[in-house]
Amino acid sequence: MAGKREDPFYSLKVELDESVNDLNQKMTRFHGLQAGNPERRTLSTQVDAGVESVRWQLEELAGAVDRAAGNPAKFNLTNEELTTRRRWIDNTNKTVGAIQDALKKASAAPAAAKGGARGGSSAPGGGGGAEPSDAVREANAKFVGVEAERQTLILRQQDEHLDDIEAAVSRIGNMGRNIGEELDGQSRLLNDLGEEMDTTYSRLRAAQKRMAEVIRSAGSGSQFCMIIVLVVVLMILMARAPEPSGRGRTAALAHRSAVRGISEGGALPGTLPLPPQAPAPPTTQPPVGRSSRASSASRASSANAAARAPPVRMIIRLRSRDGLERITVDDTATVMGLKAAINAALGIPPDQMRLSKDAGLLASKAHGEFADMANDGASIKSLGVAHGEMIYMLVSFERSVEPVYKKSAFDSRPFGASCTMDTILAKQTRIERQDKARFESVSIDRHAADKFQSYVQSALNFNIKRGGIMYGTFSEDGNTVKVDFIYEPPQSGSALQLTLERHTPEEAQVDFLAGLLGYQKVGWIFSQSKAKRDFILHTAELLQIAAMQEELGESCATVLVSWEENDQGGNVQFEAFQCSAQCVRLAKEGWIVPPTEGEPPVGVSKMVNPKEPSVTNAVIVASKDQAEVDNDYFLCPAAIASHDGRLHNVFPLENRLLPQGKPEVREHMRSTASQSYVERLSDFHLLLWLSKQPNLDSNDMILLCDAVKESKPVMEGYRVIIDSIAGISSG
Repeated sequence: MAGKREDPFYSLKVELDESVNDLNQKMTRFHGLQAGNPERRTLSTQVDAGVESVRWQLEELAGAVDRAAGNPAKFNLTNEELTTRRRWIDNTNKTVGAIQDALKKASAAPAAAKGGARGGSSAPGGGGGAEPSDAVREANAKFVGVEAERQTLILRQQDEHLDDIEAAVSRIGNMGRNIGEELDGQSRLLNDLGEEMDTTYSRLRAAQKRMAEVIRSAGSGSQFCMIIVLVVVLMILMARAPEPSGRGRTAALAHRSAVRGISEGGALPGTLPLPPQAPAPPTTQPPVGRSSRASSASRASSANAAARAPPVRMIIRLRSRDGLERITVDDTATVMGLKAAINAALGIPPDQMRLSKDAGLLASKAHGEFADMANDGASIKSLGVAHGEMIYMLVSFERSVEPVYKKSAFDSRPFGASCTMDTILAKQTRIERQDKARFESVSIDRHAADKFQSYVQSALNFNIKRGGIMYGTFSEDGNTVKVDFIYEPPQSGSALQLTLERHTPEEAQVDFLAGLLGYQKVGWIFSQSKAKRDFILHTAELLQIAAMQEELGESCATVLVSWEENDQGGNVQFEAFQCSAQCVRLAKEGWIVPPTEGEPPVGVSKMVNPKEPSVTNAVIVASKDQAEVDNDYFLCPAAIASHDGRLHNVFPLENRLLPQGKPEVREHMRSTASQSYVERLSDFHLLLWLSKQPNLDSNDMILLCDAVKESKPVMEGYRVIIDSIAGISSG
């Protein structure tokens, strides 16, 4: 639009349109005046001069267009634009010529009537001088026709401009709505971040308080200095103590011997009497120096410390072809010591077992392979065996291993001893794994799948979850779910949550049109964000799948679209699932506890008996009482495939950031002009948009959908209506 306003052609075009409108107004005034009115002559002169001026300007404008046609690239003009300009010049010339002809004929008519009155008499009672001549009537009719055509052209141009304005306003509204949704999502993320910051700050404050308490409890520096001073005084006193002699020396030696006996593991005085020490003669006792006494005491202390360190007991997990077992052994043991412990616990002769830290030993057939623990004299600690380590053992004979799980008192009790079957079922439910889904595969129209994943990837960057309802058919044998298009209802999503606005009037219209085309709801599809997770589905997603399956039936399919990182950056993955029938029932009855707001998503669902919430372990999984169930236990995977459906899935989808209006319909119809009209209409999203227009009601949509379904020609009347809605000229 900005380029057109800067083009001199369009500036002159506006001026000429105003001049032609002024001439039309003057002609209208001219015809309303009587023949003898002086103003009539004045208007005739003005109209005649205006016509000449407009024609001269049109000639100049036509010459400029011809010169531009010689080098259209220089003026940035297309052949279509040049043709449009020439057509407007021709139409304006015709309009001006019609005005000039009407002026001449209207001016000549009164003169002819006056001459006839002077030359002869009128018929009795005829009054013929008052009626306009045929020439005047013809001129007026021609003028009215040209003016009507011109007004129609102006109205059509105004309609196109209004359509463009409507599309722009709608686009801006959608952008504003999406910006608002994005701001809401960012606000929620900021709130979550603020809450986490508050929690971290509280923890930091608590840690600082505990640190201050530890510092205060450790005492001040003066206490530490006092201890050092006392130790120094004690050392000085010991250094200045006189050397004992005679009986005093003998007593000192006896006391030292007693102390040494205690440190070497002897009994304390008072529990077991020490043997009496005979006093040695002073002449036979050699002098003992301080340095030798200190060295002896140091060596004795080191030997005693080594003797006091007991070996650490380790638990070694022993995996064989017969199962998993556990062996307890000292950390100082050798490989032979480990084999002896295995022999003592399991009764396996050492010469009939081979040990290794490599799991490949269990599949080995050659004797010399996996010899990392073949040296019986090597310590297991030097081989890197630590507490809880897994060691693989291969034996040369068959064994039977006692099962790890042993029946509890609840499982071993006689049936009916303390309760009835109804009481047992009322308190606990046994979770059974469903072997497979109700169908074998889900096949999605490749264009519909590409439309969904490309929008999630390009517009949302897999940061916000997106969902839609799949429509299609079931194969006759029920093994294949065939999806031909996806309807995306209004929704709100974040990185972890997705809420679809269901059961709206628009969804009812979708069901109506889908039924006319022979389709029905067959499942739903949703994408996951790039948020890191170590599970397939969290509890909220599992409950959504169960609810959708409860609504649509046991053959309802769920398709998950996710982003997988790899060395090349990543790729999009499609996976098909169905939750088990037991999961649907448990979710409906309230056994699966929904996650609370703000709770981080996990791949495990908490279970509770809705009738007896006080029961701690409400379910039995693999013969064990449990309070939680892994969500994967409820999933039944199916194969995923693609096909080319009979609908195109090219027209922009509803409820997206991208616009969907008359300009898009016009572009769609023009881009598919080479196809038959029924093929151009074979797009469900286009049919849904047309059904919302006031020009077409339910009966019209029944006929249009029948033509699309049966590939029959579309009636000419509907072609005109649809082209008119799209703003496409029939010419």
